[in-house]
Amino acid sequence: MLLFMLVPFNDLKPVPRFDFELMDKMVHIFIFGTHSFLMAGYLKKEQKITDLTTGFFPAIIILSFLYGFLIEILQYFIPERSFEIFDLIANFIGILLGTLIFYLKFNFFTN
Repeated sequence: MLLFMLVPFNDLKPVPRFDFELMDKMVHIFIFGTHSFLMAGYLKKEQKITDLTTGFFPAIIILSFLYGFLIEILQYFIPERSFEIFDLIANFIGILLGTLIFYLKFNFFTN
């Protein structure tokens, strides 16, 4: 994920200008939703957490957000990339959705 987010635009294949901004934000939401969902699953499995304590989900949200923030800072130094506040907002929405889906799966859809 980190490498994909740091590739200069010149190295990417051109795509039609079909509402690129909206599609870009949807990709951010999907990537960070998937990231936080998988991170929660990994930490639950590795830490053998049977009861999700109150600190578990805030930790997932904070760690995922810091990772996204780091990527945005690194993009500032990459040609053809830039730091965008709306990317951070889309990342945060994805993180919340991924964490919520994990919470619902863990609490309502596990045997």
